[in-house]
Amino acid sequence: MKELDEIKSWIIDTAQTVIKHVIENGAWQADVRIEYGENYLTRFANSQIHQNVGETYTKAFLRVFLRDKRFGCVTIISRDIDEILKAADQALKIAKASKPDPFFKSLPEPDRILPTDRKMFFEEMIRLTPFDRAEIAGKVIDAAHEADKHVSAVNGALSTVLRLQAVANSLGVNIFQAYSFASLNVLVTAKNMQSEAEGFAYRVSGNLKEINAEEVGFEAGERASSGLDAKKIEPGDYEVVFLPYATATLMFHLAIDTSARSKDLGVSSLINKENKKVLHEDISVIDDPRSEKTPVPLLFDGEGVPKKRLVLFDHGVFKNFVYDSYYAGKEGKKSTGHASFWRHASPFPSNLVFEPGNSKLDDLIEDTKNGILVSRLHYSNTVDPRRGIITAMTRAGTFKIENGELKYSIKNMRFTDSYHRILNSLSILGKDLRSMVVRRGFITAPSIKVNSVKFVGTTG
Repeated sequence: MKELDEIKSWIIDTAQTVIKHVIENGAWQADVRIEYGENYLTRFANSQIHQNVGETYTKAFLRVFLRDKRFGCVTIISRDIDEILKAADQALKIAKASKPDPFFKSLPEPDRILPTDRKMFFEEMIRLTPFDRAEIAGKVIDAAHEADKHVSAVNGALSTVLRLQAVANSLGVNIFQAYSFASLNVLVTAKNMQSEAEGFAYRVSGNLKEINAEEVGFEAGERASSGLDAKKIEPGDYEVVFLPYATATLMFHLAIDTSARSKDLGVSSLINKENKKVLHEDISVIDDPRSEKTPVPLLFDGEGVPKKRLVLFDHGVFKNFVYDSYYAGKEGKKSTGHASFWRHASPFPSNLVFEPGNSKLDDLIEDTKNGILVSRLHYSNTVDPRRGIITAMTRAGTFKIENGELKYSIKNMRFTDSYHRILNSLSILGKDLRSMVVRRGFITAPSIKVNSVKFVGTTG
């Protein structure tokens, strides 16, 4: 920990040095974000480890603004203060060669960060060795094979992340946070003489000790073997039970829609719908870094603005877009604390929670007469952003439900539909929750049962 304490002091001091340097050399306002990171990754394929790697880095992102609203920004990966100051000089040159942006108002003033009782940084995460991660991968692989004799290959990755971050600006912002997390994703293949199928499972936690490797491996293995001998069904309008991994994908599109950048570009389906009901009344979505449901509390954004609990949807009513200082200034509002850490002017939720219900997964299935269980979605894209129309393919566990029972696996299908229409047809909210890493943030979602999704074709 002594070394990390020294790194903390270095990045805080360096941030102040950079700000002082650019102000003395002609900047009107400036901010800098400095991050020290340690990323370690163990990949496995065909039931054996094939990659065990790690990296450490120090990265800085600097923006400088001139009084006439010209600005320049640079990113540099370096631990050398002289190199970082040279990059700062380059940002000043870029600003002087740029055109003014009249919509920029000001960087944020300092504000109090609310404390959290949750632990953000786990020391044991930095003491993990490649052998520790290999042991966990071995448990995943063994558990997946134990799930069923037809499991033929276990693939996936275990990632551990440590980040120390400082943000400073010329108006007095000077803050620091450190956090850690681990993620484990598993994709299992099962085979028999007639067919092949996949099963997926995922976990993320602030502390690797909280992830049950055997549970994840068994879940993916069991789902893969259950998917063998899949049948093809006709496209059409079906009831659907989405497992949390699939619900999280729907949430990602919803999150993009809540960005003030999407609103400004005219490509959000939520424009002019604030304080209007747009989703089912049982749906509430909160961006809350202090929620026990989110894996890691991120206490401030890339501009040093404190993150606070923000209701995005309240019982189906759309309440708020998320802002950074640029888009907030453009509309005469205040930043909601959603600036990206590495991009200029791209606000996005970071601790998104789809509030769960009280029902078990079995309840969702039993309520379904003619439907489909979707474990995971991929190749998910926006088709018509102004209407919230998205498309996605099912993957790694798609099953037919008839009269309240899982009957058989089916070949993967593609749907093209409005997420508004899908979520307005909500029937039951599950109480199970799973979290996923998205854009340097986290989405936490439950299983949901909806009454209508329009499937347009099969993909397998």
